Amino acid sequence: MDKIREASPGIELTTAPEGYVKVHENHHLWSKTRVGKALADGQYEVVFETADLVEPDPFPEGYQ
Repeated sequence: MDKIREASPGIELTTAPEGYVKVHENHHLWSKTRVGKALADGQYEVVFETADLVEPDPFPEGYQ
């Protein structure tokens, strides 16, 4: 586990279900943010997507 944890920051995946992602040094993923509209058939329509990956901030200031 330690070797995997040490090696994972910086890994880039192009085949993740959500598309391109990158592992941050905090072990969370850089990914695009998407906003979807729920459809009657249970699917979602993407109505907004960031152009770039968003840096993960799993513990923002004031979060408790």
